[in-house]
Amino acid sequence: MRGPKLLRRLAPLLVAAALLGGCEQVMGVDFTTYKTGPTGCSPFVDNACSSGLACLYDTTAQSFACRASIGTQGGEGRCDLESDCEPGLACVSFDGTNFGHCVGYCQTSGVCGNGRTCHEFTTPRKIFDGNTAGACGLREPPCNPLASPAGCDAGERCALIDNDYAVCVNQGQNLAVGKACDYINDCVETAICVGNGSGGTCRSYCDMTAPACPGGQTCNSFSPTVTWQGAEFGFCK
Repeated sequence: MRGPKLLRRLAPLLVAAALLGGCEQVMGVDFTTYKTGPTGCSPFVDNACSSGLACLYDTTAQSFACRASIGTQGGEGRCDLESDCEPGLACVSFDGTNFGHCVGYCQTSGVCGNGRTCHEFTTPRKIFDGNTAGACGLREPPCNPLASPAGCDAGERCALIDNDYAVCVNQGQNLAVGKACDYINDCVETAICVGNGSGGTCRSYCDMTAPACPGGQTCNSFSPTVTWQGAEFGFCK
């Protein structure tokens, strides 16, 4: 199926905590509670869960818990469930978007980067230490994938990843239109990596409502279709 290629993100390593030989609990203190607490884990603590498990949010129990890590969708990847995402990412559906996407957890906007803001969930996601976890939301106003400059910070470019989902991502190789590419951030501004499998080609964005492509090319729809601010976007080919 043809469509924009998603920017991948490496999953964090999960390392089992080792016990020191000869050490014992002192005065009944369970030191594992500093990482997991009596009723759950924290998505902000490295190695909060044992090897092979990740700290995931259970929407039914409304709490974080160590669960089997099976998610494969990286940053910005489309998701339906929390377990669809790589460890450390939340599956979030933002206002004005049509699908869920994997984004980072946060407690302050400073950790989000790319001009994003840390937003609370509609149902607060509480951690065992009494604090809450938010999610890194989209820029306000959003970047413009058809414009250059697009409204992103230096070293970033605007990528239209899914329906109504335009985000600033780190600039990759800055490849010209027509060049071979692998990831959505490989191409210059106003272009996107389009293709099947691992190989793709940098193609210019175009507005399907007023198509304008250079050199006799035509404006083609993505599959599934992609819209932004009510207009369908395509690519020139």
